Amino acid sequence: MKPLNRRHFLKSASASGAGLLLLPTGTLFGQNRPSNKLNVALIGVWGRGLAHYNTLRKENVVALCDVNELRFPDALKAFPGARTYTDWRQLFDKESKNIDAVVCCTPDHHHAHIAIWAMNRDKHVYMEKPIALTVEESRLVRAKYLEKRSKLATQAGTQRHALPNFKRVKEMVRDGAVALPPVQPRLFLRRAGGELPSVEHVLGLRHGPDRRHGRAHDGPRVERHRREVPHRR
Repeated sequence: MKPLNRRHFLKSASASGAGLLLLPTGTLFGQNRPSNKLNVALIGVWGRGLAHYNTLRKENVVALCDVNELRFPDALKAFPGARTYTDWRQLFDKESKNIDAVVCCTPDHHHAHIAIWAMNRDKHVYMEKPIALTVEESRLVRAKYLEKRSKLATQAGTQRHALPNFKRVKEMVRDGAVALPPVQPRLFLRRAGGELPSVEHVLGLRHGPDRRHGRAHDGPRVERHRREVPHRR
């Protein structure tokens, strides 16, 4: 694959199905010229957001958003000079003219809303799965995508639809070269990858988001009574 320049990406990525973050190692936009890099906002800098740091270093990350301000020092080491926010709505209000694309790694209940806000402002979107939590949200996201797909690059983080090895396995199954095993429903309570949570991960969960930004974390979730417990401090 030939390196993509910024203009070519912005005009043709959505039509060709190219993903924002799934380019081959070494592929650079605009021959790595600062003026031709994408200006990106990363919403959700910890957890799943960490997986995108190496790729995003090749672009120009101008804004970071997370409800837990304790995560900003580490994120700013990777993206010095980026402006920080604790509410993604404020990020869109203040940075809309400065960004080309949004990478969303927030808790699931924000995904549909961030995707729609981004596409309403003509921003390219990479969204961690799931795209939405309800049928209604899914329909709203799809409607906005259909409206904007001719000029925006959008992608959900579903590797099975993007990596060549999964496509090859699908062809082998269809051709009868590989037989599918019988499906047995099971309940898994471990983290992705099968490993047990680390001590650092557990402590991070206990700290939780800063209490001052609790409403930003809850976002569009249905309001419900929450008990005050010590670890929310």
